[in-house]
Amino acid sequence: MNKDFMLKAENKFVFASFCLVMKELHYNKNIPVKLPIFLDATCSGIQHLAALIRDTDLALKVNLTAPVKDTGSEDIYESLRGPINEEIRRVGREDSKYSNLTM
Repeated sequence: MNKDFMLKAENKFVFASFCLVMKELHYNKNIPVKLPIFLDATCSGIQHLAALIRDTDLALKVNLTAPVKDTGSEDIYESLRGPINEEIRRVGREDSKYSNLTM
């Protein structure tokens, strides 16, 4: 194993575990693999949509692409909350059947 390569890993123990499992898989294709897997489900449905339609602006808003400046992660739901809530309130104001939505 290349020590310098391994020392570059963000989490050295997890990477070492991965390397050992890969080595064992080379000899035994039927061993169970029990490595932890991190899943980032940030707006995953919208991420797929952004990728399918190749919308770079949307991809940025759902953390599919890195921002130009390090501004942290985006939250598309936070940016949609205001307009959606305003539309719900508008319906409540215009239709007395839904007046409870104006709160």
